[in-house]
Amino acid sequence: MTVPERFMSADRLRRFLAVLGSAIVLAACAPDDRPPPLPQSGRAGELLLASVPGGARVSVNGEPHGNTPAGTGEVLAIPLPPGTHTIEAVLEVDEFTELFARHDGLAVGEQPLPTLVLELRPRFTAAGETRHEARQAVLAERERVAVARFVEEFPGTVTDTVSGLMWMRCSAGQEWRDGTCAGTAARYNWERAGELAANADLGGYRDWRLPTRDELFGLVWCSSGQRYDTDPEGSGGACAGDFRRPPILAEVFPATPQDKFWTGTPASQSFAAWGVAFTSGVTGVGNRRDTVLVRLVRNAR
Repeated sequence: MTVPERFMSADRLRRFLAVLGSAIVLAACAPDDRPPPLPQSGRAGELLLASVPGGARVSVNGEPHGNTPAGTGEVLAIPLPPGTHTIEAVLEVDEFTELFARHDGLAVGEQPLPTLVLELRPRFTAAGETRHEARQAVLAERERVAVARFVEEFPGTVTDTVSGLMWMRCSAGQEWRDGTCAGTAARYNWERAGELAANADLGGYRDWRLPTRDELFGLVWCSSGQRYDTDPEGSGGACAGDFRRPPILAEVFPATPQDKFWTGTPASQSFAAWGVAFTSGVTGVGNRRDTVLVRLVRNAR
C-alpha cells in the first residue's frame, strides 16, 4: 500500500527524529552570544555608568570623568560625594554632529546607586548649529520666492505667474473663509471627481478641471530642499530629509489635508489613474474606484 504524502512511513519517521535530535544537540552546544548582564548597582558613593553606544566622554557637574567602556556588559565606576549631580556623556561623530545624553538630579547618599545607562541621541555641534542656521536661511529665502509666484485673483483662488495656472486654494468640500480653508475636504472616486470638475463654477469661470499629474506634482513643496527621484514611469518623487507636512506651500494652500489627491491623468491600466499623496509628496497610480481628495485647476492664460 502506498503511504499518502500527508503521513510519514515508520522509516521516514525514524530518520526525521534522528535529524531532529542532532539539531537539538547542536543548538544546546551553540555558544551564547548574548552580552553579559550589567551589574545592578555599585557600592554606596559609587556610580556605575554605561552608555549606548559606548566609548562616550563622561562629565560630572562639568568635570571630566573618563569614558564609558566600548564593550558590552562593562561599566565605568565613578566615585561620587554625597549631593546632587549632573551626568553628561558625549560621543563625537564628525565636525557637525555628536551623540549626547544628560541625566540631571542624580542624588548620592548612603544607599548604593542603581547602574545608570545613558541612551545617546544625535545633536548638532557648535559648527553644526552654524551650518544648520545657514541652510535654514537659504531654505526660507527659497520658500519666500516660491510663495511670491502665486497671486490671489479673487478669494479662494491663486494664479501661478510662472505656469499660468489658476488653482483653487482649498480642497473640494472646504470653503475659503477668513483667509483660510474651513470645513472638511470631500472624497470622490475618479469618475465623480471628473464630474465635479465639469460642473464647477467659481469666480465666474466654468472651465475648471482636474490637474494633470505633472501639474499637481508641481505643487509638492519639500521644505527640506531634498527629494527622491521619480522612476522612468513617473512614480515616486517623495520628499526626503526633515520636511514639513503636508508638503505644500501652506501660505498659499492652507489647511491642506495630509492625504491623496486625484489628477486627471489616466494610468496605463484601464482601472487606474494617477494621484499625488500630500503626506510625503510621492506620486503613483490608484484604483479609480478609490475615494480620495480633489483640488481643481484651470488655465488662466
